[in-house]
Amino acid sequence: MDRKELLEQLRDLVGDRDLSVPVRYDAKNRPVPPWEMYPQIPRLSIGWRMGAGEDYKSLFVDWFFDIFSAERQSYIEDWPEPEDWAGFYDLILERTTAMKNPK
Repeated sequence: MDRKELLEQLRDLVGDRDLSVPVRYDAKNRPVPPWEMYPQIPRLSIGWRMGAGEDYKSLFVDWFFDIFSAERQSYIEDWPEPEDWAGFYDLILERTTAMKNPK
């Protein structure tokens, strides 16, 4: 997937949200994980609930949930969670699955 296709996919995912959120891509044209994009923001910081951190994390979570499981596994292998972010990928999948598939 090239950058143009990824941007179109992100636009489909975010709808009316502001697309001026900066996104950094890895060598495979995938968004880098939040801890790589904003290494100065600790995982449990309010910075992930407001401002640039919130916007980026929201875009990342939507993208991560919507990619195919094989692509997701490859991403996890390429971008393992640092110790202080342990469980982040699982949490995304648990919360997003629950929100998109309410009982």
